[in-house]
Amino acid sequence: MGNRQCNSTPGIDSLYYTAETSGIIPDVSIDNTFLDYLGLDSSVVLQQHYETVQSSFLLQETQLKAYTKDLLTALGQAAQITNGSVGLVALVISLIIDIVAHKLKQQHVVDVKDQIRSIFAEEKVSEIGDLVAEYLKRVQLNLHNPDLLVDDTFNYERLLSFQLTKVRNSMLKDGHMNPKALKYWLNGAAVHSHMLIQLVRMGKIDKSTPVIACKMYNDQIPDLLNSYRDYLLKTLHVSPQTKYCDPKFSCGSQTSMIPGIIQFEKSKSVWHHTSFDSCEREAVKKNIANKIIESQKILNAREFFKKTIENMDKLINQQGDFHIS
Repeated sequence: MGNRQCNSTPGIDSLYYTAETSGIIPDVSIDNTFLDYLGLDSSVVLQQHYETVQSSFLLQETQLKAYTKDLLTALGQAAQITNGSVGLVALVISLIIDIVAHKLKQQHVVDVKDQIRSIFAEEKVSEIGDLVAEYLKRVQLNLHNPDLLVDDTFNYERLLSFQLTKVRNSMLKDGHMNPKALKYWLNGAAVHSHMLIQLVRMGKIDKSTPVIACKMYNDQIPDLLNSYRDYLLKTLHVSPQTKYCDPKFSCGSQTSMIPGIIQFEKSKSVWHHTSFDSCEREAVKKNIANKIIESQKILNAREFFKKTIENMDKLINQQGDFHIS
């Protein structure tokens, strides 16, 4: 009797869907908060956000007046911010809009730094998040002081660049690869590239600098993804659904199914109902790991840096004032 042939991809879509809907798959993508404002549509996105928040007060005229007053205060008593709808400045203004609205609605209030920290969470590698958060706070403080903004951008750009190198080496050379570290690095690199673009806009560096930085980050992603795939294979455990027959009874109607399990990092797990042979386990793990990388659009991070390079001149020449109406 010959050996049973293994199927290399039994129920991968079902297994992935089960893991995804249960929330155990780690997120390592560039956050939408950054994607929304670090592209060519930042002016449109900010205006839509402002109008949406403003419209939530329209039925309460007193609150609307208070919202406008508080927003003016947060923006330094200026009803117009020059190029306030562009890039990182637009991102900061969108966060300020949320903070003011939450305060008036008596919702949980945080500052700009806390909002950015929520993206990076509280981990050692969130030193990247601390730098980004502190820089964006400095952007708010210096909305009307371009000279200080230039100084802060130079200072925090260098600090962030150093930290990105440190975290990358930790992941690739010291064996400290994990989803949070990779997510923080990708998001930090995205912000760093736009800090350099901000310096070009202010006439302080040549546009070749952000181009080179984006190319470097784009070229570094494949090695990071290979390391992340290895990490997934080490920390992902999958067992199949199996049949169980109580030895006290004859098999048949007494046969029951025991769910299989998908587990990440020993602390995140979910039951599933897909059957496969034990010899297929490694193939299943590899296919789930590949599915995670493909479905989470991690490779889109490379597209982000490619598009940034392609659109460099347009990004540098972006203009768009923000108006409070």
